[in-house]
Amino acid sequence: MEEVLNFLIETVKPLVVDSSKAEPEKTKLADGYAILLEENRDVTDRVIQSSKLFISDNRYLETLINKIETIIQPLSEDITIENADLESFKLILAGKNILLDENIELQSRIQLACDKFDEAQYKPYNPYHSRVALARAIATYEYSYGGKEFRRTKKEKIEN
Repeated sequence: MEEVLNFLIETVKPLVVDSSKAEPEKTKLADGYAILLEENRDVTDRVIQSSKLFISDNRYLETLINKIETIIQPLSEDITIENADLESFKLILAGKNILLDENIELQSRIQLACDKFDEAQYKPYNPYHSRVALARAIATYEYSYGGKEFRRTKKEKIEN
C-alpha cells in the first residue's frame, strides 16, 4: 500500500502545486493531497479517502490517461507484438483508441481501455515485454482508484 501512496503523491503533487486558482476541483485535489500526507493516519485509509476525491477531478483523470498512454504508446508501434500475436496487438490498439476517444467520459475511457489491455495481457503468444507494459498500465489504473483490485471481466460500462 506504500507503493500506491507514493504513486498518488507523485501524481497529485504537481496538480496541487501548479494550480493557482481556488477552484472547487483544486480544493478536492488539495484536500486529498493533505489526507495523503497525514502520517498519523492509517496508510490504507489515507489512500482510499484521497482517491475518492481525486477521481472526481478531470485534471487528475487526464493525468492518468497521459500516464497510461505513455506506457502503451511504444506497444502500439511494436512490430514484434504484431508478428507474435496479431490478436493481442489489435486489443492494444483498441484499448489505446478507447483511451484517446474524447467522446467517452474520462473514467469510462480509463476503465474500458484497461479492460482491453487486460484481455491482451493474457493472450498466449503475447510477448513478455508487452505483458509487463500492460501490467504497468493496469497498475496505474488500480493505483488511481486507491489500490482496488482490477476486476478481470469484460465490461461495457464503468463499475468501480
